[in-house]
Amino acid sequence: MPDKEPDIYKRSYNFSCQLIKTIKVLPSDQISRIMISQLIRSGTSISANLYEAKYAASRKDFINKVAISLKETRETIYWMQILQDTGYANHALKELSAECTELLKILSSIKLNSQKSAPV
Repeated sequence: MPDKEPDIYKRSYNFSCQLIKTIKVLPSDQISRIMISQLIRSGTSISANLYEAKYAASRKDFINKVAISLKETRETIYWMQILQDTGYANHALKELSAECTELLKILSSIKLNSQKSAPV
């Protein structure tokens, strides 16, 4: 990752990488594989959509990509909670859940501020 990226890009990318590393050590059976697959999809989609927002064609496009990233963040929190509540998650996933909640707050703020400054 280039060093000149704004913090949210680095944080979301690092979150995706750490999520993948953490998921590798979770127990894998027929049930957990489905939940883990969903978690990987939503968790890596956070930074993917944020990077798309970075190169958006317009402010409206930017806001839309951030909104998608925000939705994926909420879904990621959901899947992490399910894995924790069913006993599949380990301590590292709990730590990642806290970082995901922080990403949610940052993305919510970015979306809100972008909508406020958007022309009507």
